[in-house]
Amino acid sequence: RLRPRTPTGPTFTPRPLPAADAQTFLAARAKGSTTEDRWPCTGEVDLDLPAREVMPWVGDGEVVPLSDGSCRLTVGSWSWTGVLAAVARFDAPFTVVGPEALREAAGMLAQRFSAAHSSS
Repeated sequence: RLRPRTPTGPTFTPRPLPAADAQTFLAARAKGSTTEDRWPCTGEVDLDLPAREVMPWVGDGEVVPLSDGSCRLTVGSWSWTGVLAAVARFDAPFTVVGPEALREAAGMLAQRFSAAHSSS
């Protein structure tokens, strides 16, 4: 037999959120932060694909058409390698616009891929 308890349990003192509101806090946590709804690493690339082919797949990124066959993609991730992985999934030529940390990560990744390719 069950008997309801009144009140329904112990009370607690709510603590303040580290972000401005609950939505921002939850979005920030998904991106590895507690206070801001933004990725720790955000980079820009020029992608050799039309913007209309890229837009459906970028999530919270941004796509700006540059010409009929190219666009600028701004995308974020937890790491610079993650940014490059997000770009590489389009399987199209691209040029890193910035920042410098993204260029450095692209160079490091190029060396890794080259070493993996030459060792086979």
